[in-house]
Amino acid sequence: MLEQSEDEGATWTVANAGPLDQYSNDATVTGLKPETAYWFRLVVKDGSSGGISNTGQITTLPDSGWRLVGEAGFSGQLVRDTELVLDAAGIPYIAYVDQAMTGKIIVKKFTGAAWASVGAEATDEQASSVSLALDGEGRPYIAYTAVADSLLTVRKFDGTAWTTVGQAGIGEGDLPDLKLDAANRPYVAYRDLAGPLGGAITVSTFADGSWQPAGAAQFTPETSVQRLSLAIGKDGVPYVGYFAVPDGSYNSYKPFVYRLAGGAWTDIGYSGFGTPHSASVRISLAASPVDGAIYAVFDDTNVSRMPSVIRWNGSDWDAIGSPGIAPRADSLRIAVDSQGVPYVAYSKRNEGGGPVSVLRWSGTAWENVGGRRFFRRRRLRHFACDRCRGKTLRILRGSIGRPEFDGQSISEADLESVRGAERRPGAA
Repeated sequence: MLEQSEDEGATWTVANAGPLDQYSNDATVTGLKPETAYWFRLVVKDGSSGGISNTGQITTLPDSGWRLVGEAGFSGQLVRDTELVLDAAGIPYIAYVDQAMTGKIIVKKFTGAAWASVGAEATDEQASSVSLALDGEGRPYIAYTAVADSLLTVRKFDGTAWTTVGQAGIGEGDLPDLKLDAANRPYVAYRDLAGPLGGAITVSTFADGSWQPAGAAQFTPETSVQRLSLAIGKDGVPYVGYFAVPDGSYNSYKPFVYRLAGGAWTDIGYSGFGTPHSASVRISLAASPVDGAIYAVFDDTNVSRMPSVIRWNGSDWDAIGSPGIAPRADSLRIAVDSQGVPYVAYSKRNEGGGPVSVLRWSGTAWENVGGRRFFRRRRLRHFACDRCRGKTLRILRGSIGRPEFDGQSISEADLESVRGAERRPGAA
């Protein structure tokens, strides 16, 4: 058997290494503490005889605090358009397009031991631009664009099968972001491709048995909308963040935020968004489950496009910390935990495929969660906070050809194998 010691051999305990025999060449020891010196020895007994080996000493590495959720690459094949959410009990759900096989959407949840499918395939047709959300009862909803006709449809799982919510084909559009309010009413924001204003944003909600625009359809004056993000405050008011080329500007991008108030969409853009930039910029919104406050993280052109975080106070935006909380990023996501604490996940630009880092607001400063750059050579695809226990969870995407992720769509072929990780409770 293998024994271990933490006091230079003064006392010994049996190591958690499983059974060993005369054919064993190595042993895997579990249950060790991070950044701790251990001494090991092999104790051999055979009836009345036996012996003790020389000791060996190791020091365990620092614990980054991040763990895989289930098996790495659990999809078993190449997929695209991964989306992640967590239910009230902290159980993660993921939706993705089965790129390698059918091109249809598959939804899975983590059972505690493995990822299990939620019903059969969630769509009857090939799909893209997937968004996933859960209602208050934990029922999953998806919004997606059909590859065949570019029509947007919302479906939900009723416990037995996937069914269409309202009419199929809400409108011609892509880049959907789906959320449900406290009354379980679904909202979906999308880039509306129909008509002369094609490329502007429409937000639709399901009411009285059909999908209807919330406020005016195609309400954004810009028709060059790219990445968009939807959040719903605790009062049921939807907010949309996006970036686009402002009217009259040539190939210069800028983030915007709109709020639906009194049936009309109002521009509540932050004065600190800065001037338009020739390169694309990113923005992500999230609502606090505590007070419904809306947080936004965005590429701040005032500080060389490093990300900054702001919070809507009801009439204006307040900065959360100093501008430029991290290096320039390939991808940005923000989430808020059950205590109202905001987290930002990002992948680093121009560094071997984008190592991922997560930051948490301490109340006075942004601090790293579980170590910086804890997962290399992947790009961040989605990020969520456990509303029950305050853990964080993220999904990463690894792609062939490294197409740049723009928050909702991919600039070239996007082939990925799903991977997940979570932060262990109590990890710094």
